[in-house]
Amino acid sequence: MSTPFFLIILVYAILPCTVESSPSLHPHTSNATDEQALLAFKSAIEYDQFDSFTTWTSNVSFCNWKGVTCSHRRQRVVYLNLSTVGLLSRNNLTGRIPNTLGNISSLNYIDLGENNLEGYIPWELGMLSQLSFLALYFNHLTGGIPPSLSNCTSLQKMSVLGNYLSGEIPTKLFSRTIHLTELYMGHNNFSGRIPVTLFNCSQLQFLNLGDNWLSGIVPQEIGKLRRLTRLNLWGNQFVSGSTTSLPFLTALTNCSFLTVIDCAHNHFTGLVPSSIGQLSTNLGILFLGYNRIEGEIPSLIGNLTNLTLLSLSGNLLTGEIPSGIGRLLKLERLSLAFNNLQGNIPVEIGQLKNLGLLYISYSNISGNIPNSLAQLQQIRELYLDANKLTGTIPSGLGECRKLEVVDLSYNKLHGQIPPQSIDISENQLTGYIPGTIGGCVALEYLNFSFNKLQGPIPDSLEELQDLKVLDFSSNNLSGRIPLTLEKLKALQHLNLSINKLSGEVPKDGVFKRLNATSFTANLGLCGPWVMLPPCSSPKHKSFRHLKSVLIPIGTAVFVICCVVIFFLWRSYCKTPSTTLKPFEVGPQKISFEELLTATDGFNEANLLGVGSFGKVFRGVLKDGTMVAIKVLNILDEYARKSFDRECNVLRRVRHRNLIKIITSYSDSDVKALIFPLVANGSLDKFLCPEGEESSQGQLCHLDLTQRLRIALDIAQGMEYLHHRCFVQVIHCDLKPSNVLLGVDMTAYLIDFGISKLCRGNSMDSYTSTHNLKGSIGYIAPEYGVSGHVTTKGDVYSYGIMLLEMMTGTKPTSSIFVQGMNLHTWVSRCFPNAIEEVVDRKLLSVDLNNDENKVLNCLRQLICVSLLCSKESPAERPSMIDIVKMLHIIKDSFLGAASTTTFQLDLSSLLNSRNVGGKDDESQSSSF
Repeated sequence: MSTPFFLIILVYAILPCTVESSPSLHPHTSNATDEQALLAFKSAIEYDQFDSFTTWTSNVSFCNWKGVTCSHRRQRVVYLNLSTVGLLSRNNLTGRIPNTLGNISSLNYIDLGENNLEGYIPWELGMLSQLSFLALYFNHLTGGIPPSLSNCTSLQKMSVLGNYLSGEIPTKLFSRTIHLTELYMGHNNFSGRIPVTLFNCSQLQFLNLGDNWLSGIVPQEIGKLRRLTRLNLWGNQFVSGSTTSLPFLTALTNCSFLTVIDCAHNHFTGLVPSSIGQLSTNLGILFLGYNRIEGEIPSLIGNLTNLTLLSLSGNLLTGEIPSGIGRLLKLERLSLAFNNLQGNIPVEIGQLKNLGLLYISYSNISGNIPNSLAQLQQIRELYLDANKLTGTIPSGLGECRKLEVVDLSYNKLHGQIPPQSIDISENQLTGYIPGTIGGCVALEYLNFSFNKLQGPIPDSLEELQDLKVLDFSSNNLSGRIPLTLEKLKALQHLNLSINKLSGEVPKDGVFKRLNATSFTANLGLCGPWVMLPPCSSPKHKSFRHLKSVLIPIGTAVFVICCVVIFFLWRSYCKTPSTTLKPFEVGPQKISFEELLTATDGFNEANLLGVGSFGKVFRGVLKDGTMVAIKVLNILDEYARKSFDRECNVLRRVRHRNLIKIITSYSDSDVKALIFPLVANGSLDKFLCPEGEESSQGQLCHLDLTQRLRIALDIAQGMEYLHHRCFVQVIHCDLKPSNVLLGVDMTAYLIDFGISKLCRGNSMDSYTSTHNLKGSIGYIAPEYGVSGHVTTKGDVYSYGIMLLEMMTGTKPTSSIFVQGMNLHTWVSRCFPNAIEEVVDRKLLSVDLNNDENKVLNCLRQLICVSLLCSKESPAERPSMIDIVKMLHIIKDSFLGAASTTTFQLDLSSLLNSRNVGGKDDESQSSSF
């Protein structure tokens, strides 16, 4: 029998057929009996005798093969790689798994993983009593696990990972399959509890139940699995079963072979038990992050001397970081962020010679940064932002040559900068930028903004050939811009504004793409090619030319004198009751005359936009600061209240994704808020329909990576307002026009004019709901019924805005008729036809990622947005959960997720979630 004939038999045994009466074989095949064909098929599977075949085409029709439901089908068979290891995996097979496979009684190895198979798992597979290996991972299978598989008593390895299977895990499944060594059921939709019968499989080594909807208590019987090496319960809804401890974690001390425990993103509560120090000494990975675990980190955690990854982020941990962590000498990644820790960073962390990532952001730690961190010679990423750190940055950090990212922003640091790559924005650092910074050759992001640095920009920056973002804005830097910056080929964003730089702006490299916003408030700079004033004329110009220059200058001086006299006269006549409404965050004072000068008399040519309560003008203050001046209509009672409310909010909040106010002006005639001018304007100008230009004339374009980062920025700002701010703030008007984009496309939330402030369970004096305002298309539906303001209303607005970002379609579009809206329009095409609704630019311009990866990311983002925009507020997630989900999506899409852990890329947000319908509240509110 020829080789192609084997392929015909195999393909037609796997793929479904339609009916025909008479067989017709390919010309190159020979006739054979039913028994011969079945024998060949069985032999090829059992002895791995398939090879790779090239593309061939035939019209084949045959039927009545024993064990195969066959008939006529016109089929084009393309290249199939039937390797001796993978059998039929990774071949883009479609259709259903034929139940006739159950007739091949001697079959012991089935690998159909990473195909496009759909439908149910046939119960007939339970007839394969000799089956030892069943791999159906990463397909599109639905339904439940057939209990008949319990008859496969020889089954040792089973993987249904990454499908859309649902229902409870059958208790009967493990009644006879006690020889299982590997079980992978993660990334599905299984619900219910873990069957206790599972723990009869005493040979089990790998157990993956992660990323499902499993709930209840993790039974202490899990300790019976003494051979267990890898445990993944990530992304479920498991609870502790105890208010004081984690009993299952104590039970795992019986499993002396454990190398991986991943129980992150569940609902575990209670304290971390001291028994954690008695877990397997082989343990290399421990993830308990993003639960609700309280108390202190036990010092006995230092007994786990083989740990390489430890994550306890996103919990409610308190107390100090134990010094015992310094004994984890093999640790490569340590994450303790988003907790409520106290005290200092222990100096013992400097003993972790292999540490590559240290992440302790938003954790309330205080004190100095220990000098011992300079001993971390393998450190690549250091995140200590948003804490209460004081003192200076250790100079020894400059010796950490592998540093790529350091974020120390939003602390209380002072002193000089050591020579290394960091984000140290929003501190009070002084001194010079060290020339040795050029030694950090792997640096991609450098942000020294909003400090008090002085002196020149070092020429050594030319060594940073991977640098993409450079921000030295809002300092006291002087001298010329080095020509060496032209050599930074990877540089995409440059901000040198608000300094004391002088001389001619370079012309080549990144400077060809820049405009004046990158250099504003540097009065000594010149260069028409970046829309700055022309440089000074040479001294040898003729006297005649000088005369032609002096005459208009003299005229201008005369006019200026007249204007000054006018302003002085007006100031004398005008007696404002208050020249400045004091601000905790805006000590700079401003006069009405400076407002006039800054905006050229509120000239319409400087108008940036018009809102419900007033106008926004572009302006330049007397110190050169480029600003946006929001002038309120004082004749409107609500506008006056809006001014007071916005002042009340902005003086209480401080976050990197919220607009910062410079100062305000208020008298009986004028009320104005002064903000820094944000370079790229509002988000809505980048979301115009395909092929159209924004109001600024540029072609609208944001790639998927940019939209993902912007979505995360907005979510983090909202999470701060809802959950981490001194006073809870409900924005009430979240939409793209209220999001500004900085020079590096960082997103900033603006317009708190109708925001609500809450103290505990009560709102302040500005919370009356009879005058509640919002924006049509973004306002939550429940507001139209009760008017009661909640954080879930903001979540709804965020979901609609995220849908708009992914589809490029506004919620007020004319295409929505007869009760349809943006949510229902997208949910109809979710998950398998999202190409019909997503912004087409996202499917064509992302050259750095393959199509499947892009579509997967889009599905995840759309799933989040549909969850947020559900009709029932109780079914919407919180902003805390949204931030967690977006971080996972970002890490998966950008490749930041660890490849050494047992945790796989996120798929829990994919299309089988009932995001468009009525889910159980607990399912839709947390991941």
